[in-house]
Amino acid sequence: MNGWPTVAILAPGGEVLARKNFLAADRLLELLKNYSVLHKSRGRELRLRAQRALCDDYALEFGSKPISGRGCGLAPLEEESASYSRNATWITGLLINSYERRLGTFGEKRAFPNAAAIELLLKSSRKGRPELLEMAANILDKMAAGLYDPIEGGFYRCSSKATWKSPTPEKLLGVNADLISIYLLAYRLTRDKNYLDMALRSIDFIEKRLSSEKSDCVASIGGFLASATALRGCERGIFSERRSETRTSRAPAGNLAAASKRKTGDALVGYLVDNTVFADWNCRMAEAYFNAFLISREARHLEHGLQLLDFLWENCFEPDLGMAHYLADGEPALFGQLEDQALAIRTYAKAASITGERGHIVRAIEIFDITAAHLLEGSSFFDAPIEYETAAPMKIRFRPLVGNSIMARSLALLYAISDDRKYLDFAEGILGSVKPESSLSLLELAEYALSCLEVSERAAKTPRRRAA
Repeated sequence: MNGWPTVAILAPGGEVLARKNFLAADRLLELLKNYSVLHKSRGRELRLRAQRALCDDYALEFGSKPISGRGCGLAPLEEESASYSRNATWITGLLINSYERRLGTFGEKRAFPNAAAIELLLKSSRKGRPELLEMAANILDKMAAGLYDPIEGGFYRCSSKATWKSPTPEKLLGVNADLISIYLLAYRLTRDKNYLDMALRSIDFIEKRLSSEKSDCVASIGGFLASATALRGCERGIFSERRSETRTSRAPAGNLAAASKRKTGDALVGYLVDNTVFADWNCRMAEAYFNAFLISREARHLEHGLQLLDFLWENCFEPDLGMAHYLADGEPALFGQLEDQALAIRTYAKAASITGERGHIVRAIEIFDITAAHLLEGSSFFDAPIEYETAAPMKIRFRPLVGNSIMARSLALLYAISDDRKYLDFAEGILGSVKPESSLSLLELAEYALSCLEVSERAAKTPRRRAA
């Protein structure tokens, strides 16, 4: 899923039949009615398909398409492990086919920032494909014109329409961390200072509005909070309230200058701040700090990233359990989720690659060993430890493509800094064992393609082992 809130429809046995981020009331009722009809008439078939991650659009189009999926007409992905590197090219072609130049989107009904897809375009452009860089730049420019806040910095979560012109009021830590890294990468490739300015000002926004040091949640000092929703006259509740001082707009330069014309007046702006500290989003933010340091060479960016990792280790990590998913009232909860472990491995490995400190490698390896003990079966990973399998109603463990893809990227980086070939072997095994389908979302496919790209690049630089 591409964020939250999540709408999920479950079968009586706990199988996920449909999954959406957001639906208006009429669309939700339509979805419920359609799945009710489907489950009564074709329940067994529907449950079997649900276990294979059947695309949830089918129920909304009930009767117009076969239950086999979207029928996009594209050739299947390569299944042999030796062919996974070609899948990155295949999925890049899928992005090109979905690209809407005028809108700067991939044709979604609601415009979400797809950081993985944009990163794939940017990195693929370095292989003599300048048209991919132009495509990515167009998406970034149009996205920024709609989602970027030129007053305080930071990016809104998404647009409620197919264009970027209707931003929702919330700013999520995870979305901003990903976009900071993407705009920094775009700056490295284009030297467009607008991209650098937006990335750095978004860091400033996060430090100002989402720092737990300024919240009522004293126990979570050191980590960043989940989100800030811009409101006028917000109320206290499970959220904390913050107000900004009167300020003058400082518009970004160049082609984004028009964004500064938004009228906010001199009234104070209120924020509802979600005090939850998510480990995965904080890992992404630490990585954004490291990426900023590699460009700015400002010591504070490196220091803040390292402090964030120390905070996570002290507050979210437990031996034999791994990294917790979040902190609630200062207490860690929900240990061992695959994506949390994979992101933590990658971020500690990146810290080691920058600082050369062995301690970060040791932490990354310890998290991997715990994850392998609880989640690894065959060549790929389950999403959660087996003890969660009986937690109603989500009874079924599965092997998520995104989580396994992130793990493969993380292990490729861990191999690069540890020089232990087994981590590259694990990464190649993951990509050879998971089976992406054309019915999956662009986010899922793009994450997989990025892993194919990076693991194949690492493998190409590594001498192959001779057969015994």
